[in-house]
Amino acid sequence: LVGRTTATASCTLRAMPGARIEVRRFTRFTDVPFSVGQLDWQSAMMQQCLLVVDDDERNLLALEVLLEPLGHRVVSARNGKTALRLFDEVEPDLVLCDLVMQGFDGLDVLGMIRAHPHRSHTPVILVTAYSEREMRLRALRAGADEFLEKPIDEAILAARVSTLLRLKQSRDELSVRHAALQRLRREQRELIEFVIHDVRAPLKKLRAGVERLTEEIESDPAALGRLIDGLGSDVHGLTCMLEDMLWISRFEHSSLPVHRKPLRLNEAVRRVLDRHRAHASSREIHLDTTWNELVTVTADERLLDRILENLVDNALRHTPAGGRISVVLQTGEGVEMCVCNDGAPIPPLERERIFDKFVRGATEPPCPGHAGLGLYFCKRAVEALQGDICVCDLPGWSTSFRVWLPTPT
Repeated sequence: LVGRTTATASCTLRAMPGARIEVRRFTRFTDVPFSVGQLDWQSAMMQQCLLVVDDDERNLLALEVLLEPLGHRVVSARNGKTALRLFDEVEPDLVLCDLVMQGFDGLDVLGMIRAHPHRSHTPVILVTAYSEREMRLRALRAGADEFLEKPIDEAILAARVSTLLRLKQSRDELSVRHAALQRLRREQRELIEFVIHDVRAPLKKLRAGVERLTEEIESDPAALGRLIDGLGSDVHGLTCMLEDMLWISRFEHSSLPVHRKPLRLNEAVRRVLDRHRAHASSREIHLDTTWNELVTVTADERLLDRILENLVDNALRHTPAGGRISVVLQTGEGVEMCVCNDGAPIPPLERERIFDKFVRGATEPPCPGHAGLGLYFCKRAVEALQGDICVCDLPGWSTSFRVWLPTPT
């Protein structure tokens, strides 16, 4: 009993005495995905998918019966054009296609698969009743992986299907590893380029400052002091950038020892803000803090200092002259620290991406000494401290970063 869309086939047979009767029961779908046996949909999706193509209903039925014991998901197509549509929709792991079909035949289907921009390496088995050598060569030259003759031997079919599926799985795994390796190489190249670019600019400033230092050493003591302060700030910024790169390398290789202990967060905030007050004053940016009590967190002192340094530095770069920056501490289940500024808001689509490596804001101009690693470092460091960081909305502020850290138990 075969229906057009779905049917359950069963039969009752009268047999001669001593005869052996085998009854198969299966569910079949034509031109749509279906699950084999009693697998649920979630389990079926985890199985590999086979696309079977033949313009003869009886041949499709026979192939489905032969493939049923393998336990894979089977999709059927009754012509070449339907097969190509399903090839894009269900992304099969293997295609079994009849060579000779009316209109769009097996070689046409094979050619379109081999020309596919993303899945051209999908294994294809061509099935035919022809056994001539020339027909085999024609199919193999067109890119067929295997060639099966009718009537199909069940054991040979199962062996070849299983072998090609294993080969495809291995190829897919290699493709994933190759893509990961290419991504790592690209990131390494980008990091080297960023380092060269971002280290060169502070070094040029230091060189220019040293040249001016020799000129100002006798003429203007006050200018000399400002120049020395500027040189110290440049050295500090360069040192922080290199330290962040070292920390990130250790994060990514899981070789960073984190020493958590109770720390006064208020003191850490004051210490970092004091380091930036001169820079903030030169641009008339007001720095303030808001908290009602002394706050203790469990953190690594070096990591906490670098997290605050990066967040305050990021706020200073995005706050316009005459603007405000505030650090707000709140307690509850853990401690929430918000670093707020009244610069340009971060678009919603960038709020997750902004923590990725080498990412700068869409409106952020190139800034020497900043390789797009500061917020990426903050995310990795906060996670190492078993905390969380995100962009949030606070009343009265256009941009706020919220850091949650655990408190001592």
